Amino acid sequence: MELKSCSQVTTIALGISSSILFTVSFVSPASAVNLIINGSFEEGDYDSNVVDPNFARLSQGSSALTGWTIGGAGVDWHNSNDMKFPIEGDLIIDLNLDGGSSGTLSQTFSTIIGQFYTLSFSLAGPDLSATNPSFPNPRQVSVQVAAVNQIFSTSASDHLDLQWQLHELSFQATGNQTTLTFSSLDNSGFWGPALDNVTVVSNAESVPEPSSILSILALGTLGAASTLKRQFKSSKSTEKETTKVS
Repeated sequence: MELKSCSQVTTIALGISSSILFTVSFVSPASAVNLIINGSFEEGDYDSNVVDPNFARLSQGSSALTGWTIGGAGVDWHNSNDMKFPIEGDLIIDLNLDGGSSGTLSQTFSTIIGQFYTLSFSLAGPDLSATNPSFPNPRQVSVQVAAVNQIFSTSASDHLDLQWQLHELSFQATGNQTTLTFSSLDNSGFWGPALDNVTVVSNAESVPEPSSILSILALGTLGAASTLKRQFKSSKSTEKETTKVS
């Protein structure tokens, strides 16, 4: 079996004979396109909104966070000095504005009507202490995307040792544009639910499970064997005809 790969497509080729080649191609994980802009919150005008060495404050309507719309009371944009450690990069979003008021974070992206997509994001509940939480525990966030509205929870963890939980949600696009909104459900405590590493990918780009690939290869092998059998019978038949003529 020969394995060929590139950054976009991986091809498995099963050679049976010089005249038969069965090939399976599928999209590699690296090539799945994230439809969310700035899903790890690293891009934007952080410095102009800093109110403390550890975070920036983004009020409702702020355009400082690239790709995202800020709603509700606003959100805080923390660095890794205060929140250790982000899943990706150096910055995360706290869905509670400093002072305890809950905020929202939303983004609109292009979709294909009727197609299925998978949203994934990392969620944490920063607190002064994991064993003696000062803020609501568990911390909750509402996620609305397309026709789906779901609540996710995460347990409190020390803000200097954040325990992230990865969450996933599948949805079907109902329009050419889809809006994703995260909303804090906690309005007490200056730290709300924390977000990082938000992605949305089309399920059409999903990589087949290994069992599926093996099944495809097995079918290819059977097909190739059947072809060889027919070729063998045809060859025998030709030999018989040649013998009769001789």
